[in-house]
Amino acid sequence: MEMQHLLVGGVVMLAGFMRGITGFGGAALMAPVLSAMLGPVQAVVMALTLETAAALIMFPDAWPRFNRRVLLYLTIPACVTVPIGGYLLVNVDAFIMRKVIAALPFFLVLHAAVALAASPSSGSI
Repeated sequence: MEMQHLLVGGVVMLAGFMRGITGFGGAALMAPVLSAMLGPVQAVVMALTLETAAALIMFPDAWPRFNRRVLLYLTIPACVTVPIGGYLLVNVDAFIMRKVIAALPFFLVLHAAVALAASPSSGSI
Protein backbone atom coordinates (compact mmCIF):
# COMPACT_ATOMS: atom_id res chain seq x y z
CA MET A 1 0.00 0.00 0.00
CA GLU A 2 1.32 3.44 -0.89
CA MET A 3 2.15 5.96 1.80
CA GLN A 4 -0.42 8.37 0.29
CA HIS A 5 -3.19 5.79 0.80
CA LEU A 6 -2.17 5.37 4.43
CA LEU A 7 -2.20 9.14 4.95
CA VAL A 8 -5.62 9.48 3.31
CA GLY A 9 -6.93 6.66 5.51
CA GLY A 10 -5.49 8.30 8.62
CA VAL A 11 -7.01 11.68 7.78
CA VAL A 12 -10.40 10.09 7.10
CA MET A 13 -10.26 8.15 10.39
CA LEU A 14 -9.35 11.28 12.36
CA ALA A 15 -12.13 13.24 10.63
CA GLY A 16 -14.61 10.45 11.34
CA PHE A 17 -13.61 10.46 14.99
CA MET A 18 -14.09 14.22 15.14
CA ARG A 19 -17.46 13.96 13.36
CA GLY A 20 -18.59 11.26 15.75
CA ILE A 21 -17.73 13.27 18.85
CA THR A 22 -18.88 16.73 17.74
CA GLY A 23 -21.49 15.95 15.08
CA PHE A 24 -19.76 18.17 12.51
CA GLY A 25 -16.38 19.15 11.13
CA GLY A 26 -15.36 15.97 9.37
CA ALA A 27 -15.34 17.59 5.94
CA ALA A 28 -13.62 20.70 7.30
CA LEU A 29 -10.77 18.51 8.54
CA MET A 30 -10.65 16.23 5.49
CA ALA A 31 -11.00 18.69 2.63
CA PRO A 32 -7.82 20.77 3.12
CA VAL A 33 -5.55 17.76 3.59
CA LEU A 34 -7.14 15.66 0.87
CA SER A 35 -7.17 18.63 -1.49
CA ALA A 36 -3.41 18.94 -1.18
CA MET A 37 -2.97 15.21 -1.73
CA LEU A 38 -5.64 14.35 -4.31
CA GLY A 39 -6.79 17.63 -5.84
CA PRO A 40 -9.71 19.85 -4.88
CA VAL A 41 -12.51 18.13 -6.82
CA GLN A 42 -11.62 14.62 -5.62
CA ALA A 43 -11.20 15.88 -2.05
CA VAL A 44 -14.58 17.60 -1.92
CA VAL A 45 -16.39 14.67 -3.55
CA MET A 46 -14.75 12.24 -1.11
CA ALA A 47 -15.49 14.43 1.92
CA LEU A 48 -19.12 14.96 0.93
CA THR A 49 -19.64 11.26 0.20
CA LEU A 50 -18.27 10.29 3.61
CA GLU A 51 -20.28 13.03 5.35
CA THR A 52 -23.43 11.81 3.59
CA ALA A 53 -22.77 8.25 4.75
CA ALA A 54 -22.28 9.49 8.33
CA ALA A 55 -25.48 11.55 8.16
CA LEU A 56 -27.50 8.61 6.85
CA ILE A 57 -26.30 6.46 9.73
CA MET A 58 -27.35 9.12 12.27
CA PHE A 59 -30.57 10.13 10.50
CA PRO A 60 -33.06 7.63 12.03
CA ASP A 61 -32.10 8.59 15.57
CA ALA A 62 -31.92 12.33 14.84
CA TRP A 63 -35.17 12.67 12.85
CA PRO A 64 -37.56 12.90 15.84
CA ARG A 65 -35.21 15.21 17.76
CA PHE A 66 -34.57 18.21 15.50
CA ASN A 67 -36.50 21.39 14.86
CA ARG A 68 -37.83 21.26 11.30
CA ARG A 69 -38.35 25.02 11.14
CA VAL A 70 -34.64 25.58 11.83
CA LEU A 71 -33.82 22.98 9.17
CA LEU A 72 -35.93 24.93 6.67
CA TYR A 73 -34.08 28.17 7.48
CA LEU A 74 -30.76 26.41 6.93
CA THR A 75 -31.80 24.52 3.79
CA ILE A 76 -32.95 27.54 1.79
CA PRO A 77 -29.58 29.37 1.79
CA ALA A 78 -27.76 26.07 1.26
CA CYS A 79 -29.82 25.42 -1.89
CA VAL A 80 -28.55 28.75 -3.24
CA THR A 81 -24.92 28.63 -2.14
CA VAL A 82 -23.97 24.96 -2.66
CA PRO A 83 -24.39 25.13 -6.45
CA ILE A 84 -22.30 28.32 -6.51
CA GLY A 85 -19.55 26.56 -4.57
CA GLY A 86 -19.73 23.55 -6.88
CA TYR A 87 -19.45 25.80 -9.92
CA LEU A 88 -16.39 27.52 -8.46
CA LEU A 89 -14.83 24.19 -7.48
CA VAL A 90 -15.05 22.88 -11.02
CA ASN A 91 -14.23 26.09 -12.91
CA VAL A 92 -11.55 27.85 -10.85
CA ASP A 93 -7.93 26.75 -11.27
CA ALA A 94 -7.06 23.76 -9.05
CA PHE A 95 -4.05 25.55 -7.52
CA ILE A 96 -6.24 28.44 -6.39
CA MET A 97 -8.95 26.11 -5.08
CA ARG A 98 -6.39 24.17 -3.03
CA LYS A 99 -5.41 27.43 -1.35
CA VAL A 100 -9.03 28.46 -0.76
CA ILE A 101 -9.97 25.04 0.65
CA ALA A 102 -6.95 25.14 2.98
CA ALA A 103 -7.52 28.73 4.12
CA LEU A 104 -11.28 28.74 4.66
CA PRO A 105 -11.43 26.50 7.77
CA PHE A 106 -8.55 28.47 9.32
CA PHE A 107 -10.34 31.80 8.86
CA LEU A 108 -13.65 30.40 10.12
CA VAL A 109 -11.96 29.13 13.29
CA LEU A 110 -10.15 32.45 13.70
CA HIS A 111 -13.45 34.33 13.32
CA ALA A 112 -15.13 32.07 15.88
CA ALA A 113 -12.25 32.54 18.33
CA VAL A 114 -12.37 36.32 17.99
CA ALA A 115 -16.16 36.35 18.40
CA LEU A 116 -15.92 34.10 21.44
CA ALA A 117 -13.21 36.27 23.01
CA ALA A 118 -15.28 39.42 22.38
CA SER A 119 -18.49 38.03 23.87
CA PRO A 120 -19.22 38.51 27.55
CA SER A 121 -18.40 35.41 29.56
CA SER A 122 -21.21 33.61 31.31
CA GLY A 123 -18.74 31.92 33.64
CA SER A 124 -19.30 28.45 32.20
CA ILE A 125 -18.35 26.57 29.11
